[in-house]
Amino acid sequence: MNHLIGLGFSLIYDYYYSHATSSVELDNIKSQCLADSIICVGGGLVNSDLLELVSCANCLSVLATTQLNNPIFVGSAYWYRTPSRSFGFSPVYYINQNYVDVVQDSNNPFRLSWYLGGEGGYRLGSFVTLHLSQNYKKYIFLKI
Repeated sequence: MNHLIGLGFSLIYDYYYSHATSSVELDNIKSQCLADSIICVGGGLVNSDLLELVSCANCLSVLATTQLNNPIFVGSAYWYRTPSRSFGFSPVYYINQNYVDVVQDSNNPFRLSWYLGGEGGYRLGSFVTLHLSQNYKKYIFLKI
């Protein structure tokens, strides 16, 4: 995390995986973005400076609303933000937003998925069912 901060990113979202992320929170972050702002979304163990997984791309594109199971390619990942469903990214186009991305390749270390509306985060790479976890945190960094 300190590496991102050293590159000029600000930590603007820091919650346990048990925290219920909302579309309103993401809209508030989107309102801070400029046309060329970069957002980094990831997660890691509590009290660790190392992130288990992080992906960065254009903020306005990442936080755009997407249709169910129809992510958009931004940067180096397929991103999705479907209100009342989930927010996250995947290295491949195929996702299964049965609320969160529950695609069966649970060992894939490059998928992140958070519930939007009601429950916490769900997936951080190959770690799943984290929606009640206080051992992992969700992070968003922004470089305006």
